[in-house]
Amino acid sequence: MRWVWSIVLAMLAILAMLASPASADDAADQAEAGREFAAGQAADRRKDWPTAIQHYVRANDLLPHPNAMFNIASDYEKLGNLRQAAVWYQRYVEAAGAAPDRDKVVKLLRELATRPTTLTVRTIPAGARVAVDGTAVGTTPYSGKIAGGRHRITFEYEGRVEHREISVDFAEPAVLDLTLRGESGTLRVVGPPGSVLVVDDMPAGSLPVSVELPPGPHAIKVTSYGYAPFETTATIAPNRETLLNAQMTRALGTVDGKRTIKAGYLVGVGGGADLRGNGGIGMVDLGVQALGYDVALRIGKAAGLTAVDLVVRWAIGTARIAPYVGAGYAFVKSGDDGDTSASPSTGSGYVLMGGLRYEVSRGEHSTIAIVAESGLRIYAATSGTEATTVIPLMASVQLIYK
Repeated sequence: MRWVWSIVLAMLAILAMLASPASADDAADQAEAGREFAAGQAADRRKDWPTAIQHYVRANDLLPHPNAMFNIASDYEKLGNLRQAAVWYQRYVEAAGAAPDRDKVVKLLRELATRPTTLTVRTIPAGARVAVDGTAVGTTPYSGKIAGGRHRITFEYEGRVEHREISVDFAEPAVLDLTLRGESGTLRVVGPPGSVLVVDDMPAGSLPVSVELPPGPHAIKVTSYGYAPFETTATIAPNRETLLNAQMTRALGTVDGKRTIKAGYLVGVGGGADLRGNGGIGMVDLGVQALGYDVALRIGKAAGLTAVDLVVRWAIGTARIAPYVGAGYAFVKSGDDGDTSASPSTGSGYVLMGGLRYEVSRGEHSTIAIVAESGLRIYAATSGTEATTVIPLMASVQLIYK
């Protein structure tokens, strides 16, 4: 297949050396083009047409030549991509000049455009008689061979006749779908807004919708997110409107067409220390969780104080490892650790937190997570005590049951 290309490249290299000193880049491009062309020929012998095309295209980019263009076109033809084959045959004709096979390739170009292909015709309703250029070929749904070029397709159903003009080329399959008209009736379908109507397996719009249909029975299907599909048969009368109410039932696990929100109960226990050196921290969490948020009551010890926190936390994202942030309000009490010399005092403050949550296991009804967090606890001065600031660093284990 165009093996002469290798000889041509060698001759070009010799002529270039005799005429004038070629640049190093030109010589390198010529050598690389020769290697790519040879690799394309090797792929052709293996009948690996896609790989051969890649090599020939690279060779042609480096050193354009009609032989590479012809080989690219020939391989596209073998792959059945006649439109691309025609593009490259045309480039060959323009570049080849007075090549011996030029007229043959020009004739091949015309033949590629008119090669037979497959015509598929579907109609609503089915059973219409089909004729191609005046010759009866069958009834719908119909599939058969057709020559390339322009054609007139005629449909006849219950005395009604319609025509369509189509153009096919390069053996590319043609598909023709249509609804036959005439003394049609109207189907009006109502139901959940936005639901999709399908008539005889063909989409017909979104509810509420009115469509014209030929008289007779039609298969109706209505689908919508959050609802079970609604299927029935509607019989259309000529020149009349048929009203259909798609009474759809909600799918399991949805409310008003939307997914239910599954809330879970949260129980956790954690411990750590104050980074400012004021003592240890131990807390128990009790709360609820939904949509990445949880509201919890935290009870325990924080740097020598008894604390009761009401906090809200938000996990950013739904990955198994996700960052989260939170804030809350805290009530604290001091002087109740067995020290009879100190009078108890109470106070309140604010809690800010952030960290990472890693879901060790995630089941349908329960999740176990490990949480690492830090933040800031600020208590105002009360009952003669000074304001207190705690910087906690702690880890927790949480169980969420849904």
